[in-house]
Amino acid sequence: MFDRQIHLVRHGETVWNRARRFQGHTDVPLSDEGVEQARLAASRLRAFPIAYAYSSDLRRAFETARPIADAAGVPLEAAYELREANKGELEGAYRDPKTGLIGDDARYHDENDVDARPPGGESMVDLRERCQRFMAYLQEQEPGLPPGDILLTSHGGTLRALMTVLLDLPIEAGRSFHFDNCSLTSIQFRGSLPPLMTRFNDTQHLTLSAANTERSNAATGE
Repeated sequence: MFDRQIHLVRHGETVWNRARRFQGHTDVPLSDEGVEQARLAASRLRAFPIAYAYSSDLRRAFETARPIADAAGVPLEAAYELREANKGELEGAYRDPKTGLIGDDARYHDENDVDARPPGGESMVDLRERCQRFMAYLQEQEPGLPPGDILLTSHGGTLRALMTVLLDLPIEAGRSFHFDNCSLTSIQFRGSLPPLMTRFNDTQHLTLSAANTERSNAATGE
């Protein structure tokens, strides 16, 4: 493995996120809140020594990655392999607010079954294999990249699968990770040493901004 730090960013909020709808490959854009989250992430990551950026080719991820890449002044490459899991016939359906599943079709989204596949969709095994293909591609490209960190902007389910690949964990371990919208997770790769996770699901760039806005509104009486 190479000697670089990889920064993982989940896309900003979409209207479907707020409504708890399955998105999958449905190309939902960022909401106004998601656009602002992407701006705040770009402001924070501006100081990071990012050398190259990759993103899922779906709009919600690419629209999040673009301002970050622009702020860093680096190329941004779209990667189909970084897409969210295809949810097939479940896409557009609403999650149960208690279980996160969907009525009689819950069996197609059973997170205890890594082979569970909604009609026309992908399983956790399928998603992990896609992540493995992306990492194989990245390792091929890495020697030709400039020195510095690498940014990967993707989706909650894909990032869970990607963590099992990056940290060499069993596929089931992906269920132990949660990623908030526009959160930042960083992993340092150190040659033959085990990878070191230096931050996880970090959203301080979002919460600090909200706190500053509240203080400003209080001061001005707004």
